[in-house]
Amino acid sequence: MNYDEVKLKNTHNKAKTIAIVMMAFPIVIALIGETIFKKIIPDFPPSIYNTIQYVIIGVTAVIIVLMIVFRHRILAGAMSAVPLDQADKSKSLSEEDQFLQRLLSSFLITFALCCSVAINGLVLYMLGKDGSVFYGFIGASFFLMLVQFPKYDDWETRLKHFLD
Repeated sequence: MNYDEVKLKNTHNKAKTIAIVMMAFPIVIALIGETIFKKIIPDFPPSIYNTIQYVIIGVTAVIIVLMIVFRHRILAGAMSAVPLDQADKSKSLSEEDQFLQRLLSSFLITFALCCSVAINGLVLYMLGKDGSVFYGFIGASFFLMLVQFPKYDDWETRLKHFLD
């Protein structure tokens, strides 16, 4: 079955634009951490900080797993990313448009979860002022965004596979 290449390109271009803007988020978080939180928040005691650090690292690992699970479930149609008040509208769309909407939704949710990794790093930085951990989380967030960046060939392949 054929697909509308213009719709695919437009949806992909939207995703790329959003991705580029969202990739600035870890940088903004790093700037906020270095300029604001470095000066105003006192250090936590090491024993409490270490416990919180392990909890946040565990939460981040769960976020990474959820990122993969949510993406696959949304693309498979097993999980809806459409708000309930718009569910009737999305059912009136063609199958192609519904799948393009799922591609865009899965991308947005994935990138939001990538941003949450940077936020977790900021929280740890606020509590312990450990720059290496902070920049590790910032780097991980940026790396995940690079890996999850929307690729046109991937979207085209997924759409063709869906329509066949």
